[in-house]
Amino acid sequence: MPTVSALYNYPITVDSTEFLNNTGRDLAAELDGDDGVRKIVNFLNNLHRIVYDDLLYTVGPRRIKELILTEYRDELESDVKKALFVQGEYLLDNTDISLWNGTVVAANGTVSVTDSALILQKMVSPAIIDILRNTNPNILYMGE
Repeated sequence: MPTVSALYNYPITVDSTEFLNNTGRDLAAELDGDDGVRKIVNFLNNLHRIVYDDLLYTVGPRRIKELILTEYRDELESDVKKALFVQGEYLLDNTDISLWNGTVVAANGTVSVTDSALILQKMVSPAIIDILRNTNPNILYMGE
């Protein structure tokens, strides 16, 4: 069962089996590539990075959020995992653009630069903002 790398040390995580059981989507079958478990681990790492590093930890100090997630784990675990499932499905349905740097060079040499805020907006599912905003305690804005 592939899981997010321990290197990131996120307080609440989901693995590929939980993802399959809660969404009905098999990451091994849905992800492109032939590198087996590695593609699943990369997807899970990126999924957790988007929810934690690009959303939760950008509003308020990271250390305070980690303490809240640890202290109120029982209250928050279900909602955080729900947000991870929803974000994972969003990435599968809409293509993961989180690794784009915003610069596109056309064949004729013209360069188009996209604002990083626009990339973030397209990469984060709008539904997870509501899920995380409605947790008790409110993990999205707590610690601001």
